[in-house]
Amino acid sequence: PQVISHITSKPGGSVYVNDITDPARIFDGRLSYSKGAYLLHMIRWVIGDKAFFQAIRNYLADPAVKYGYAGNEDLIHHFEQQGDTTLTEFFDDWYYGEGYPSYDVSVGWINGESVKVILSQQQSHPSVDFFEMPLPIRFRNSKHDTIVVYDHKTNHQEFITNLGFFPDSVGIDPNYHLISAENSITVN
Repeated sequence: PQVISHITSKPGGSVYVNDITDPARIFDGRLSYSKGAYLLHMIRWVIGDKAFFQAIRNYLADPAVKYGYAGNEDLIHHFEQQGDTTLTEFFDDWYYGEGYPSYDVSVGWINGESVKVILSQQQSHPSVDFFEMPLPIRFRNSKHDTIVVYDHKTNHQEFITNLGFFPDSVGIDPNYHLISAENSITVN
């Protein structure tokens, strides 16, 4: 949480460095180091542990980069190959884009065991129109504790989930997989 607070202490800022003549920007602690490291953490969340660590091993053993120069696209290629996905949108938003999302989660009870969840977000910087990410939400009561991961792709997206229990608390991203700040939960 402390690293996320540091990253989100300002509304803008990209990991991508467009001015390589400015050492202060190249070595910016908030963007190059903290946000850059957290992006790796988020990629691990998106593609999974097994694919993430295999991609790192493949990247380090890749003869095309092992004794030469490597660029971001080389590492991205290995993440995409092992994760069997494309990360273009992820890098457009998180690496080249600026800022972070603030999530608004609205939860309504449908019956004793099902909930209707509406996920919305506000971006801290206009360079990103929407951060598409799997968003974990924790539901719990005195006997049950479960995390449901919602594939959040559009604003005001609705989901219905049968939890099998009536929760008395709801939390956003309880294990800190994502960069976000100023999140809110509304329970109806």
